[in-house]
Amino acid sequence: MRNQLSGKKVRRIITIEEYAMADQHDHKSEEMKGRTKEAAGSLTGDEDLKREGKVDQKSATVKDKVSDAADRVKDALTSDDDSRSR
Repeated sequence: MRNQLSGKKVRRIITIEEYAMADQHDHKSEEMKGRTKEAAGSLTGDEDLKREGKVDQKSATVKDKVSDAADRVKDALTSDDDSRSR
């Protein structure tokens, strides 16, 4: 019998934890991109590129902090739900 899924795209539902890990990875890669731009700007004397790199780094930091805060709120709400069900 031939595999019925052959040639078809299959979507997989990811967990919240997997999404958070991917999101955190995106923030780290954005921070590294910013560091690279800043270093390249410093080496070449391109102040615009250097500034752009700093903005990328700050943006990644803010996104990471917002994500952490959202996780803490989610955890607090989840623990409240757990305590109510007892």
